[in-house]
Amino acid sequence: MALSEAITNKLKVLIYENKDFEAIKVLKKETDLSYDEATEYVHRLKESLGKGSVKPVKDNSMLLLIIFASVSGLFWVLAIYFYISKSDQIEQSVLIEGRVTAMVRSEDGSAPVVTYMFNNIEYQYQSSIYANPPSHAVGDVVELFVVENNPEEAMINSFVDRWLLIMIFGILALVFDIAAVAALKMKPKSVSSSVDFLEKDDGFSRNFD
Repeated sequence: MALSEAITNKLKVLIYENKDFEAIKVLKKETDLSYDEATEYVHRLKESLGKGSVKPVKDNSMLLLIIFASVSGLFWVLAIYFYISKSDQIEQSVLIEGRVTAMVRSEDGSAPVVTYMFNNIEYQYQSSIYANPPSHAVGDVVELFVVENNPEEAMINSFVDRWLLIMIFGILALVFDIAAVAALKMKPKSVSSSVDFLEKDDGFSRNFD
């Protein structure tokens, strides 16, 4: 029978901290040894170890929590920014109709170019939302929010144009919120330790009969 590296290291830590009785209890729990056998094993292990030092096992859960929470906060800020920006634009706009006169294509899909009249002047607006398949076709009549004081600034009145960016950053923020909660739950109640011994074991083995 052999003890695992983790159990052996735990015994070493307890022995280093002069907690021989706790080490015996751990050994009895993990093996079928009697109290006397466990006591002898701990005593032999203690004699075989050189003087060492205890070092804490590094816990990265708090670092992950800070990183995930920071990224989540950034995405929430962006989602709120675009929500306020779109809301302000709509408040300053009038709703008119325009016609799709062209489709601009890219690797991401196609975006419509809308021609519209405002105060008897013709304007064109190209959507920044590329879709595949296209959400519009040449000849379609669409509604536009056109800013009264700046008629060149417009936005198609559609769910995608109004909410896509807000949803993307909001969903990303929620994902990192969940990751932060998971990192928080990963944080151990107590940080385990390991032992660095200045001298090598004198041949004492974790194997025993």
